[in-house]
Amino acid sequence: MTPFHCAATMGNSNLLFHFLEACPECIEDVTVRDETALHLALKNDHIEAFNLLTGWLQSNRRRGANELEKKVINWRDDDGNTVLHIAAIKEQHQALKMLLYVGKYLDITAKNSDGLTSREIIEKVERKCLNMSDATATKIKHIKKGTHWHKRRLTMLVRARNGLSGDMINATLVVATLVITAVYQSSLSPPRGVWQGDNNMYPHHQLKYSSNLRRQLQ
Repeated sequence: MTPFHCAATMGNSNLLFHFLEACPECIEDVTVRDETALHLALKNDHIEAFNLLTGWLQSNRRRGANELEKKVINWRDDDGNTVLHIAAIKEQHQALKMLLYVGKYLDITAKNSDGLTSREIIEKVERKCLNMSDATATKIKHIKKGTHWHKRRLTMLVRARNGLSGDMINATLVVATLVITAVYQSSLSPPRGVWQGDNNMYPHHQLKYSSNLRRQLQ
């Protein structure tokens, strides 16, 4: 990286301007990854520095300015990405708008090493965002379902359990066990006076039992 590249990486527009005034040819310098200063400015989200560099290219009146602008604006890094690809990948809408509006020599059909144009990258990003929106909508739907009364009751029970100490939980379990045991035993041993005989014997024995009980009461 040259000092010019460092200035682009830091987004120092003042330094970039002085470099270009002193040595206009530095706009063509590339890093070992074939990145121009425009690539570096975009990759580091320095839109103001990127605007300065592209503005300088468009306002340059030196000999060969048209060829220089066409060359730099469509230059590809080692991944085959032009600045238009970078702007699409990083969803830098301001840079995209500026490039498409003033990019007289911009090659919008250029493909990177993945075989994608900038437009295809934008469409891919949009599909990803749409899928994320669908996933978010599904989560919201599940959360709304939690407002139903039975789910709300379950939530309250879980909250109550989580709010109990260990001793309180043990005591609650003991009480619950006692209650369940009492209910179970009462179901096996019903109160006296309830007839549980065989249905075939029911009329005769019931009458006999009633007569004996009446005599005892008398």
